[in-house]
Amino acid sequence: MKYFLGLVLGLLLVWRCTPENEVVTTDPSASLRFSTDSIIFDTVFSEIRNITKRLRVFNPSSNAVIISDVLLAGGSGSPYSIIVNGDETDHAKEVEIRGGDSIYVLITVQLDAGGQNTPFLVEDSILFFTNGNRQRVYLRSWGQDAIYYEDSLLGCDITWTKDLPIVIVNSVGIDTNCALTIEPGTRVYLDNNSTFFVWGTIDVNGTIDEPVTFCGTRLEEEYENQPGQWGNTIFQAGIWLLDPSKNNEIDWAIIKNGISGIQVGNVYDVNRPDVTVTNTIIKNMTLDGIVSYGGTCVTENVLITNCGRYGIGAFLGGTWRLKHVTVATYGFDFSRQDDPGMFVTDWFPDSTGIPGNNEINRMDFEMENSISWGNIPDEYISSFLDPSSSMLAGFNFLKITDKDQAELMELLGNTVSSNTDTLQFVDPEEYDYRLDTLSPAQNVGNPNTSFPPFDLNGEPRNDGLPDMGAYERQDG
Repeated sequence: MKYFLGLVLGLLLVWRCTPENEVVTTDPSASLRFSTDSIIFDTVFSEIRNITKRLRVFNPSSNAVIISDVLLAGGSGSPYSIIVNGDETDHAKEVEIRGGDSIYVLITVQLDAGGQNTPFLVEDSILFFTNGNRQRVYLRSWGQDAIYYEDSLLGCDITWTKDLPIVIVNSVGIDTNCALTIEPGTRVYLDNNSTFFVWGTIDVNGTIDEPVTFCGTRLEEEYENQPGQWGNTIFQAGIWLLDPSKNNEIDWAIIKNGISGIQVGNVYDVNRPDVTVTNTIIKNMTLDGIVSYGGTCVTENVLITNCGRYGIGAFLGGTWRLKHVTVATYGFDFSRQDDPGMFVTDWFPDSTGIPGNNEINRMDFEMENSISWGNIPDEYISSFLDPSSSMLAGFNFLKITDKDQAELMELLGNTVSSNTDTLQFVDPEEYDYRLDTLSPAQNVGNPNTSFPPFDLNGEPRNDGLPDMGAYERQDG
C-alpha cells in the first residue's frame, strides 16, 4: 500500500511539474490559427515545378494540442505534397504543437508542363483535424501558360489576342471611358464566381473561323457543357454591362457554361447601357442568356440555348431589335424553372417588394424572323403597362399556350403553336438547331426586310425565302 501511495504521489508530482504548454488539451474549442487561409503558387507555369511554400500553423491555446490528421483533400492523386516534421506525405498523423507554439508545413506542387488538358487552375486543400474540429487551408496553382488577371481593373485601351489564353480569377473590370478590344480566336476563361464587369466598352471581334470564347477554367471532358462554372452567384451576372457602359459590340463569340451570359444594366441605372450581339452562341447557363433592364439590345444571328431561366429577359422597357434569333431550351441536362425562353416587359417590381408596385419604363420592341421554343408550355410572354410602349413582332415562330398571348401574337403576323414537336430542329439534344427537312419554320421569314446575308454557320440567305431563326436550311 505504501508503494502504491508513493507511486500515485510521484505521478501527481510529475503532473504538477509538467509545464502548462506541454499538457495536452482535448477541449473542442481549442482550434488552430494559420498564417494564411490559402497558398497560391502565382508564378508562370513553367517556373512552378520546384517551388516550395511555407504555411505556419499556430496553437493559440495555453495547452498543447494534438492534430490527429493533417492531409491533402485530394489524397495520393493530388499534384501537391506536404512536408510535416520533415516527412513528405499526403497524410500525417498525431502532430503535436505545444501551447503558444507553432509548426511549419511545407507545400510543393508538381505539374505536367506539357499537359494541355491540365486545368488552368489546379486546386486542392490541406485539412487539419483537431479535437473533433476540421479546418482547411486552400491550395491553388496556375496549370498552364496563360495571361492571368486576378481581381483586376484593366487599364484603358487594352487589346487581348489569341497568343495566350486569358484567365480571370475573382473577376475583372473595364473602367469608365476605357475600352477592351478582343481579337479573333481569343480564349477567355473565367474561374468559379468570377464576373466580367464593364463600366466602359467591350469590343469582341471574332470571326466565323476564329470565334472569341468565354467559358470556365475546367478543361476536362465532363465540364464541356456544364452550366454554372463562372459568373457571380450573388449578382447572378456573367458579362455585366453597367451604367455608364456604352457602344458595346460582341461579334462571332461563344459564351457558355456560366451562371448568366450577358446582363445589360440594372433596375435603377441613370444611363442605360447598350450592346450589339451578332453571330453569337450563348449556351448552358444556370439562369439567363441575355437579360436587360431598360437597355438597348440589338441581336442578329444569335443562338441562345440550354438556359435554366430566361433565354432573353427584356425587362423594364428599353429598345430591342431581334432578327434571326433562335431561343431554344429543353432542359435535357437539368430541370428548368417555369420561366419562358423569352420574357418581354416594360416594368419590373420596385424596391418595396409590394406586389403590384413596379418600376415602369417605355419599351420599343421589334422582332422578326426569330424563334422562341422549348419544352415548357409558354416559351414567349410579353406584358406592357406603359401605354406608349410599342411592339412590332412579325414573322416569328413562337411556342405559346396562353390564349390571350397566342391571339395577340397571331394578330401581329406570327406563327404560334403549343405542340413541342411542331418546330422540328435537327437534334436539339446534340445542340443542332438547324431546321429539319419538314420544319414549318423554313422559307416563311419576312423576305421584304434587311437581314444578315449569312446565317450562324456562314451559309447564305440569298434564296429570297429566308428561314426563321439563326440557321438557314441548306438543301442538296
